[in-house]
Amino acid sequence: MKDRKESDEGVGFIHYIQAHGPTNWPWLTADYLWDYFFLRSSDIRGFEAETRKIIQHYHNKNGFISDEQAMHVFKAALLLIAVAGASTVSNLHSRQVGATRGLRATKRCCTDAFAGVLDEAIIDNYLSAFEETDLLRLDQRTHDDATLELPFRGGAVSYLTCVWSRTKEVYKT
Repeated sequence: MKDRKESDEGVGFIHYIQAHGPTNWPWLTADYLWDYFFLRSSDIRGFEAETRKIIQHYHNKNGFISDEQAMHVFKAALLLIAVAGASTVSNLHSRQVGATRGLRATKRCCTDAFAGVLDEAIIDNYLSAFEETDLLRLDQRTHDDATLELPFRGGAVSYLTCVWSRTKEVYKT
């Protein structure tokens, strides 16, 4: 477990938060856990192939996102995909996984991760934009929820245009 002694030695989660904590984002949200667990190169070697695939997807696609809030949502979604397990990374296999299996990478979980921080409409807007630009895939499960997955192929053309148009629709500006 990461503790204060490790923090004094310059390692561990407490040190990470003290050194890399949010500046203009006053909440410790799931995206910071993504940074801590998946962006430290010393840790990446120990991950399974499916988790490394998620990390590689992040490195391939994060340059397409210039909006800070969108990046928070993107990292949180990837964290949920990684934590939910390798079986949810493969789209075809995820259709066979039962709904009773622990934590699931869903739109609802992503929204809940930002409860009190970002409005649900904003998160929905970002997730829809991610799907339209092939940054993520949403597999609709019920009328109000979807499973978050990696897309079949890359993309991310006109991401900002898509987000801007959806934001205008939501707030009618």
